Amino acid sequence: HLEGTWLSLKPLQLRHPLLAPDGLAHLLGRHYMTSGLLQLAVALGSLDIFGDVTRLVQAWGVGVWHLVSMPTHGAMHGGPLHALTGLARGASELVQQTTFATVSSVLKYMRRTRN
Repeated sequence: HLEGTWLSLKPLQLRHPLLAPDGLAHLLGRHYMTSGLLQLAVALGSLDIFGDVTRLVQAWGVGVWHLVSMPTHGAMHGGPLHALTGLARGASELVQQTTFATVSSVLKYMRRTRN
């Protein structure tokens, strides 16, 4: 079961768009097959068998982004006090994101192992 999996295939950029139909089909097939294989790790990480590893990693990324961006925004727009406030808010976001994703992952794993 692949719940909420985001797959992102790279766009195809053609430098010489005048191709025969079979050449274009070969190029499209090779491009999207390669791009799809690279996304296989994302799909495997989203399997309920492992909990929800992909969402956990994404949540950590969002939390770390908040931890860095909120103090930076505060420092640029309000000085040191706003930077400290931003740091506290960013740390809180990191904890919230990580906690939610961890609990969700563990619950999915437990639900899967019961069946």
